Amino acid sequence: MKKIYVLLFLLLSFTVGAQTPILTAIVDGDCSGGTPKMLEIYANGTVDFSNFALENQTNANITWGVNTSLSSFGVVTDDFVYVTTVADLTILNQEFPSTIGKQVLVSSVINLNGDDRIRIVQGTTVIDQFGVDGVDGTGTTWETLDSYAKRLDGTGPDGGFTEANWNIPGAASLDLQGVCQGGTAFETLMGGIGTFSPSASTDPTISISTPGNGSTIPPTSSFNVTFSVQNF
Repeated sequence: MKKIYVLLFLLLSFTVGAQTPILTAIVDGDCSGGTPKMLEIYANGTVDFSNFALENQTNANITWGVNTSLSSFGVVTDDFVYVTTVADLTILNQEFPSTIGKQVLVSSVINLNGDDRIRIVQGTTVIDQFGVDGVDGTGTTWETLDSYAKRLDGTGPDGGFTEANWNIPGAASLDLQGVCQGGTAFETLMGGIGTFSPSASTDPTISISTPGNGSTIPPTSSFNVTFSVQNF
């Protein structure tokens, strides 16, 4: 009987843990007006988004605000949803074609500038968070000014920010890039969106985050290469 109880407990724990939204990408674009700003959320399992909200914390503020309900997403299973700041989705769809046909919420909560923090909450419980609480991200290794961050497969959600669970190329990685500036779409430069998997791969990988995929580099220029490795 004890073994049965233990098995049921483990199954219930797995089921509850899997019904969770996870922050998987954040972007501060370099098109006109610093657009598009985009947040990607993955529904790990079947998630009723009416139970969750977003909050932000800007600059050097130590309080969280702009509580924004995610209820408009309804119930989502194993799929990605997106948050942006501009109701006209032309630029978002141009730079991130994979958002076409996906659910998109327009909200000022993601009107962030690379040094700010964002989190998912369920009531007073923090479900997932990007950025160090109460810290202006300017000059930090997690700054996303004119740049982006993508969550590593098999990580999260993190009730407190865990930088090691993210691929963050650093500020300005999207400067002068994008279709809006005659270049390559941000989605391509990021290596795609909607790529997160809740299960970590065991295959060895090398990912180059800068220069971005598709970047054009003059033959006489010098540049730094930023890359990350996994499972070596």
